[in-house]
Amino acid sequence: MKKIISLILSAAMLMLMLASCGGVAETTTGQNATADPTIDATVATSATTEATSATTEATTAATTAAGTITQLTFSEGDLLAHWDFSEISADGTVADLTGNGHVGKVSGNVQCVEAADGNGVKFAGDGGMITVEDHKDFQFKNEHSFAVEIRFKMDESAAPGAIFQKGLLDGKGSHFGFWTDEFSKLNLGMSGQTEKTFASNNALNSEWHHIVLIQNKTTGTVVYYLDGVLQNSTMPKNSKSPVVATSFVMRDEAITFGSDGTKHFAGIIDDIKIYDYAINESIVLAEYDTIYNFEGEIYRYENEKGETFTLSCRVHYPDGYSENDGKTYPILLVLHGHGETGTDNLGQLRVWAHPMTDVISREDIIVVVPQCECDGGKTKEWVASNHLFNEMSNRSLPKNPTLALAAVTGVMNKFLASGKVDTNRVYAMGSSMGSIGIWELMAREKDMFTAAILMCGAGIPSKAENLLNVDIWAFHGTVDETVPYTGTKNMERAITEAGGTKMKATYLEGVDHNCMSQAFAEGDLIGWLISQTKAD
Repeated sequence: MKKIISLILSAAMLMLMLASCGGVAETTTGQNATADPTIDATVATSATTEATSATTEATTAATTAAGTITQLTFSEGDLLAHWDFSEISADGTVADLTGNGHVGKVSGNVQCVEAADGNGVKFAGDGGMITVEDHKDFQFKNEHSFAVEIRFKMDESAAPGAIFQKGLLDGKGSHFGFWTDEFSKLNLGMSGQTEKTFASNNALNSEWHHIVLIQNKTTGTVVYYLDGVLQNSTMPKNSKSPVVATSFVMRDEAITFGSDGTKHFAGIIDDIKIYDYAINESIVLAEYDTIYNFEGEIYRYENEKGETFTLSCRVHYPDGYSENDGKTYPILLVLHGHGETGTDNLGQLRVWAHPMTDVISREDIIVVVPQCECDGGKTKEWVASNHLFNEMSNRSLPKNPTLALAAVTGVMNKFLASGKVDTNRVYAMGSSMGSIGIWELMAREKDMFTAAILMCGAGIPSKAENLLNVDIWAFHGTVDETVPYTGTKNMERAITEAGGTKMKATYLEGVDHNCMSQAFAEGDLIGWLISQTKAD
């Protein structure tokens, strides 16, 4: 059996600016105002969906302290074609495993050989190819979404050659596909009225490689991955000509594997899949990094004024979570900094990848990692800052949270009301703007959290009495100019003056805003966090 990866609906592009927190360290120890919101929890596998390929179905509805939660599911699009090349039939064809009838016809020197997962087809670089007749299933244009996924291995001495091509074989007209070039790099290329080639960043070797091309009509993007690494992103755009395209489109001509008629690939192709929807980049990445296996979810928040916010979220569920066995789990909320804002439901994972991987390797735990948007520091970010983070050291508690933070509150209340959470073990981590958001959330929801790790943030000193029962370990670089370390110092002083003994602060001498790596080098932070319980 060939390995089939479950692929899911598309999210937006990866647009990432890392803004984490980052010596000799000095360590010291030392009102619920959220409106009753309505949250629609859209449990999907992507942050966005496409009307042409998605259907919704209400599956559960519940009322909690945070409002009404409606759980929805989304259907995927179709796998249009899948060639696993497990055998070449006696009539010289390779089967399409989907049953859609897109049979490949073998010509020239093509052999069935052992590959990465079962068999594949080997091309000698001498013009052998497999051709699939054109079909309406493959005539995608810029207003369509689709994806192509290929696994291949190149011969060490291979000359430039075409692995996959949709288009003409005589070198005229338009075509697009993947080629290896004279520098042993993989190219995503097309030709038409203009020629465009996007080369991979690194030279290929004679090991197995994985290509994914995703065109997403909703986001207006084309992305190209090699071995889980984004190589290029661009915008799909058809030419004005009805015949010649100047974009990555599939139309009007046969598909070929192993040759474009002039450039002949030398190596083995193991699997090719074509989808009629934009698969989610997180599944591409999940093969290379565990955290991208976190489930994608969407929550629609609505406050009492009718204002709404759609919160993208990634959630890790422990094995056995859905079983009705009465078992409860600790839960960890992670809020990212400003550099990871967006709507791709991916960027918030990267900065926290190592600590999240650490915590799920040690503990059966729920991990909730939402993503807010950038709107100038008004209402779609964790805090209303106008991006003046350097002025947050003595902030007061706003009358109402931002829509984004209120949505996070609703999501957390949803989990806490589920009966699946050990309410004595509710944890939080945050950096920069995310740390500021956690400080505010703890001030508003004084009974929610057990413990928190906070980096380069700033709290609300006037609400220190609400934090006396929370174990807090805060970190701050002493030369942080983005969020001055007085943001942590003032909270430490206020909690101590209020009689608190559960906060400790570590000040990293000579370290600036990007303090995360230095903070986690201070000790076993994750071990400390998950060992805390309200029962102690």
